[in-house]
Amino acid sequence: MKQMKTLLTAALCGLFSVSAFAWPDNLFFIGSPFGGEWSLDARSEAFTKDADDPTIFYYDGYIGYPTHEVNDKERGLFKIVDGPAWNGFHPAGSSNYMLSMDDVNKTLQMKTTADYNNGTDPGDTKWGLPADHSMDGWYNIKFTTAPGNRTMTITSFTKAESQFTQGLFLMGGPFVNNGEGTDWLKYNNFVRMERDRDNADLFHFRGYMERAQWGNEPGMFKILTKHGWGTEFHPGESNVALTSYTIGQAQTMTLDGNDTKWELPENGSGNGYWEFTVDPVNKTMTVNSFTHDFDYFTEMYLVGAAMPGGWEAADAVTLARTSRGVYTWTGTVTAGDFKVIRKKNFSSGCYVANTENEAIVLGTANNLKYERNYMLHNSGNDYKFVIGEADANKEVTITMDLNTMTLLVEEAKNPSTGIDGIEAQLATVYVQGGQLFIDGVAGTDYTASVYSLDGREVSRAAFTGSTAIALPQGSYVLTLTPAGGQPQTVKVAL
Repeated sequence: MKQMKTLLTAALCGLFSVSAFAWPDNLFFIGSPFGGEWSLDARSEAFTKDADDPTIFYYDGYIGYPTHEVNDKERGLFKIVDGPAWNGFHPAGSSNYMLSMDDVNKTLQMKTTADYNNGTDPGDTKWGLPADHSMDGWYNIKFTTAPGNRTMTITSFTKAESQFTQGLFLMGGPFVNNGEGTDWLKYNNFVRMERDRDNADLFHFRGYMERAQWGNEPGMFKILTKHGWGTEFHPGESNVALTSYTIGQAQTMTLDGNDTKWELPENGSGNGYWEFTVDPVNKTMTVNSFTHDFDYFTEMYLVGAAMPGGWEAADAVTLARTSRGVYTWTGTVTAGDFKVIRKKNFSSGCYVANTENEAIVLGTANNLKYERNYMLHNSGNDYKFVIGEADANKEVTITMDLNTMTLLVEEAKNPSTGIDGIEAQLATVYVQGGQLFIDGVAGTDYTASVYSLDGREVSRAAFTGSTAIALPQGSYVLTLTPAGGQPQTVKVAL
């Protein structure tokens, strides 16, 4: 019986070991060609998994012999890991494998980390690139990880030289938004810039940036040439607000020198979708486009003695996003104070009054002030809005409008009139960069018809939530109809 139990345990362990390496969730490169040495936080972006076969992965990207400050002992060496753990795949055999042109379209055998962990093969082998930069360029690689068929095949290679083979890294507060720590070097707390396919020395960022809600430098960021402190790009002799850059105009950067940084302003004016290009050879940054988004969160929260959940952050009531920068809630309030919090905790940003114990007058808007984090940084105010005894136990609608930075409390309208239903369906319409943007309620279906001033329909779109319509310069009339609602007509000019 004991022997049978031992055999069964061994079989189960064998099955577990196989499954751990046969079907990893993700694969990553790690090593000096990817901007780091042997820290899992420095791992590359995840590979692409085959849609039909979970044992097959693909890599489509740049690999080059490192040019900036790495450990010379293992310069140019790298391996493949499955992400947060060191499990991965290595060259078969007992020595490192240096890639060459002979390896293009050649099937290379791989072994797993378990092979040397369990003693069957002691070699922690790595892949490598030659120091003459002959294998620097764009790779398409197919990885097969199934037991008995663990292989790597370079399906195509295009040589491309670069002075910045490891790439560029954006690190700073705007990228520390997961709430798990403020370390700029932590994986998921930085961004590898996208390398240009036509110019390997040109890099792009396309995505949302928001001033962080925590950390000592929540709005600051800079550009590094590796995963770690060393050679860095800065805006110049002093910090620079990214919002001060003129769209399309190249701005000079400095290499090393003062530890200055680019900044997203504390007032939120830099929060939104950015596209910018960095040319590290000529030391320039060019902002290609920027769309300001007051807040791309789908909801915020009301907390305080006047609210149903009181001062328990976990019980805060939800201000739902109804259009671009506008949030509303309808419910019964009591006499007492309240404020708006960004998340259901008291360590993130909040929206407060401009004066202490500021009285709410129903139907009259109050100005809002944004406080990033008064509790952790001992700055700013914590002034509350106050519902008076005369308005206690009334059903109200609270509307927070970040377009105007105002808070409006008014008595709730009679649902039987149908007005609330229509108003909740309306969208924010604005023009930017030659496009007409319609930002409606998430999940709501709309039909948009655009007419020239002589009555000709020039565009029609059916969409859910939000859309953008490209139009020639001119004046138009937009008719927007939500599903089951009344049409809204507005005149727009591009």
